Amino acid sequence: MATKYNSRKRTDLLHYEQGTTKVKIRMDKNFLDMVILYLFTKSRAITKAKLILIKKFFGIVDLRIYENNAEMYARILFIQEALECMLTRGIERKEIILEACQRENDSETDAIITWLNTTTDQLSLNEIREIDRKIKDRYQYAFVLFFKETIYDVFQNIDTGSYSSLKEVVSAVKDEMGACLNEIRKVEDSAESNSFCLKPEIVDVFIKKIVLEATDPALTFKTGIQELNDMLSPGFAPGRLYLFLGQAIKAPYTSDGICKHL
Repeated sequence: MATKYNSRKRTDLLHYEQGTTKVKIRMDKNFLDMVILYLFTKSRAITKAKLILIKKFFGIVDLRIYENNAEMYARILFIQEALECMLTRGIERKEIILEACQRENDSETDAIITWLNTTTDQLSLNEIREIDRKIKDRYQYAFVLFFKETIYDVFQNIDTGSYSSLKEVVSAVKDEMGACLNEIRKVEDSAESNSFCLKPEIVDVFIKKIVLEATDPALTFKTGIQELNDMLSPGFAPGRLYLFLGQAIKAPYTSDGICKHL
């Protein structure tokens, strides 16, 4: 049944970090060179969370489609090994990482190491952001490719009438599309997670973004009192705590307990 087939696929996907699920996603040599340069660029904008995201992405790439392309194959293996050194072994020195990435009788890997040993190129902040975006887009697209097959299987069962009830069909479609959207959202959340940093070129961007969001007039809630709106400039803003303080006045009483104002 389609449901059993789809459940097996989703179970495999949950273990993709262990290499049980691979996706045939194509990249070009220039992109891989920029990722390699990204790994060895010294910048506070390149956080551990971003490196983990790159490691996860290259962990689901099906290398079989690159076996006949020595340049691409060597670069992907180099990226995977470099990230293994940085994230799992805790190695920071460039020289040790490059030594660990060396492969016997592999001229392509030797060329990569020679390039990194001689180049002084470093990615700018905007270039780092562009690589971040490209990684995120490709990672999300990888899940679209993966679920395309399982979703297609469900619709094929509809065309052939291979289902026992309409509820089964609807449930299968909801499960597959929901799982796909869930994986895409997880990549989005990981890509947008920020680390605390006071470097001017980084923190300025975050502050500007926060100010723009906080001052967006579309997010304010206006009251029915014009004077109150003017005081709030121009209404209740999200994320703010408002306290309205009043003064309690004790009325004077006479000895017989009667209020003087009555």
